Amino acid sequence: MILDKLVKNEKDLLCDSALITLAETVLEARKKKPSSKLVEMSKCISEIAFYVNDLRMQRDSYHLYMKAKDDKLYEALQELQKLKDEFYDYEDNTIERGNLRED
Repeated sequence: MILDKLVKNEKDLLCDSALITLAETVLEARKKKPSSKLVEMSKCISEIAFYVNDLRMQRDSYHLYMKAKDDKLYEALQELQKLKDEFYDYEDNTIERGNLRED
């Protein structure tokens, strides 16, 4: 799990680095010689950056949801085991008491 987070963070950093490098390159080119194509490229880079950020937020929300769901399932299974143990303890005591009555 920790390794997954490190890989995810590394991929996020590489993507951010690529977007920043691309944006800086386009900005430098716009400063040297402005053109409508470079302005359009700048807008596209911004849209890609916002889209990637949205995907990251969705991914993180999904992982938080799944962790909460897993935690609740674990708690329910623990409670079920506790109830089973109490039931079997009760059943064992009842059988033992029943055997004593029959003798």
